[in-house]
Amino acid sequence: MVVAPLSASFICLVARPFSLSPKQDGQGYLLSGRHSYIYLYDIATQKLERLTKSKWDESSPSWSPDGARIVFMSNHADDPDRDPAAQLKSS
Repeated sequence: MVVAPLSASFICLVARPFSLSPKQDGQGYLLSGRHSYIYLYDIATQKLERLTKSKWDESSPSWSPDGARIVFMSNHADDPDRDPAAQLKSS
């Protein structure tokens, strides 16, 4: 949970449950159904809003210094299990 600067809201990361099965080439496992999303929770209204809706896994959310934007890491590789490099994104 990361609280916004000068605000009554916070961001949180929520991961869906997943199942594990071996890859066809025997080089590791597939994590089907695994995704993590970033949500914004407004304390005053008690509303939870999902900010990311893509097929990518997001992580490490953080507010910009002025509280206007959220930055986070996301891996958009074709095979993110074999290429763990993540890119910095913003919302």
